[in-house]
Amino acid sequence: MNRINKYLPLLGFLMYLILFIVASLVYDGGTRFDFSRTTFDWFHNYWCDLMAEQNFRNEPNASRPVAIIAWIILCGSCLLYMYRIIPILELRKYLEKIVKLSSMLAFIIGSLAFTKHHDIIVAVSFPFGFVLVIGLVIGLLKSNLDFYKWTFILPVVLLGASFFMFFTDLGLHWLGFIQKLALLSTFIWLAFLYQEAYIAIE
Repeated sequence: MNRINKYLPLLGFLMYLILFIVASLVYDGGTRFDFSRTTFDWFHNYWCDLMAEQNFRNEPNASRPVAIIAWIILCGSCLLYMYRIIPILELRKYLEKIVKLSSMLAFIIGSLAFTKHHDIIVAVSFPFGFVLVIGLVIGLLKSNLDFYKWTFILPVVLLGASFFMFFTDLGLHWLGFIQKLALLSTFIWLAFLYQEAYIAIE
């Protein structure tokens, strides 16, 4: 049980990916570029399409229940992950408290993204997520985790690009693809960091 507890955040990430795939398999609601499509488009569909109450044809979204469960699991796993990783980065106490609070607000507020207020939720949680990222970067730069001081750039750039596209409506044709690259690269980077910075020192 102790071993399972150690890996709990990573197991949560894996569960999210599995449920995300399951939700995509039952999705039949088209994309914003093709309402008639009856399968999930891994290039054009967004992750939030799976959680919408109605699909692009204004029909009940069959993927919504599974997608919501997946999203809540992901937010909870991210919160637990940060709770364990942030103290290891040896930030100054005041900064550690700010980053912990920001992560809590980012993921608790963000967990409500499946509601009809999706866009507002994303906008409100974004600043807290930004503070969290800045705190992680500061902690990494002060640590001896040299490999992660540079490899974090890829997921951050991809996440930043997806948020930029979302808020500006620029490059929406590519947004679905960039979102998936951002999620995958982030999961991989977080998993390796967790293994080296948390599990290896236990």
